[in-house]
Amino acid sequence: MVKAPSNSKEKRLRAHPLLSLLEEFTKTYSGDPILLIEIKEFIESLNDRDKTIIYLRYLGFSVSKIAKELGVSKRWIRRKLKRIRELARMWIGS
Repeated sequence: MVKAPSNSKEKRLRAHPLLSLLEEFTKTYSGDPILLIEIKEFIESLNDRDKTIIYLRYLGFSVSKIAKELGVSKRWIRRKLKRIRELARMWIGS
């Protein structure tokens, strides 16, 4: 059985890198606080694979490189990115 993290620091260390990046962004963001909350909730709602795809795109990886890293087809990555964009529009609004 996997032991659950005992404190918030351990939980943060096990968090997805995209969530850490979002926390850093939060420190310097000066726009609409409601929008920031919606973005955070949207990203937290995604599964780890979707978070990884977004994170790799943020880092500048091409669709081809992401597909290779994850061992899937470029078409699959393009569909996932399209689906994530559609979900973001629905979650956050246009």
